Amino acid sequence: MLRSPEMMGGIEGELKYEKEKALKELLRKLTNGEYTHIGDGRSGDVKMLTIDADSDLSKTWVLKIEREKTKEQEALNLTMRDELLLHSRAMDILVRARIANPDKLYADIPEIIGFMNEWEKPVLFIEYVEGNTLFERALKEFIITYTVDDPDSDEGREEINEIQEMTKEELIDRASEPDLVNVLPPRYRHEIQLEGGQLDENAFIGIALDVNRLTKGQSKIINEKQFEALTNTVKLLHAKGFHHRDLHASNIMIKPDGTVSIIDFGLSVDTRALETGSVYTENIGNAMQERYVKLMKDLEMLETYYKVARKRV
Repeated sequence: MLRSPEMMGGIEGELKYEKEKALKELLRKLTNGEYTHIGDGRSGDVKMLTIDADSDLSKTWVLKIEREKTKEQEALNLTMRDELLLHSRAMDILVRARIANPDKLYADIPEIIGFMNEWEKPVLFIEYVEGNTLFERALKEFIITYTVDDPDSDEGREEINEIQEMTKEELIDRASEPDLVNVLPPRYRHEIQLEGGQLDENAFIGIALDVNRLTKGQSKIINEKQFEALTNTVKLLHAKGFHHRDLHASNIMIKPDGTVSIIDFGLSVDTRALETGSVYTENIGNAMQERYVKLMKDLEMLETYYKVARKRV
């Protein structure tokens, strides 16, 4: 039953009512096959769909259906319901901050609406963010820097366009080839060997700093204004007791217009509801066997991105 705005009460009730209508519309179109499948996300439980709907709903949505949890989600007993509530809270904090401080730079957080236990699985609709993650940007600039001889020539521009169109998997494969791996510092080459010859995000900082060293101007991966927006947003969330805990380079995106966006709130925490334990370390063992799950510290990740953004022109 779709409740009326009057039943929900006030402005917040009207917003909830509009979201319920939005979900009904999206789910009806999804069930009827009224969408275009434009690809899969970075994990098997994510589908990217373009759904033509009324008003603000006519956009590309990421459909996330809970299947298998990550080991961190399993250890922390986190569900997709938690993700919906935490993501929504982060959005609310950001909206209020932008109203209070219209001239301050902030990163974006994509819109999210959820409908629990549809088709016997929790379902989330998350606004699709166009652009590249910091990891993808680093890989692209790394490949361009070392493989394109004359970027200003017609042939060079064509090569750059081809690299810009590569998927994340294609970028990793190309950057993992010996001619490129061998230019990295020894410790990153060793890590790649341990990963079976595939470069992973542990090499992000090495790649990013190497690109900065060899290119002119501000960093092509994340510049100072983008870093300022990211920092302001993370510190704003922390001030409200909210921690992302998964700010790796594939969860920070740069949109085509240069705007920063933070994605994937599946490991987030609201410390107001945290009864015991550390924000970033959780004991999952027992008295006889100490075992911990360790999560990324937001401020340590900001320090990593600061090293990249502070490139001297």
